[in-house]
Amino acid sequence: MSDPKLRPAVDDDGYRTLTELAERARLPVRTLRRYLRDADHPLPHYRVGARVLVKVSEFDLWMRHYQQRGSDYEARAEQILAAMGARRVS
Repeated sequence: MSDPKLRPAVDDDGYRTLTELAERARLPVRTLRRYLRDADHPLPHYRVGARVLVKVSEFDLWMRHYQQRGSDYEARAEQILAAMGARRVS
């Protein structure tokens, strides 16, 4: 039998309230509420009566949209200077 520590929790992909998601993501609830209505990239959610629920896997996928990757600042500076018609002085 496999190690129980390596298996995901049974309810790992369950539904969470905005308060629970806020704790998980370390974001204010107010910010998550604003993202519910975001025109460009709304947070997927379900309304059950007055309660707002979000599925964990959908939240994780939605968050990937905001993932930042490292960038090469020197190359970006070169692009900006080239666009301005300037040259780098070495």
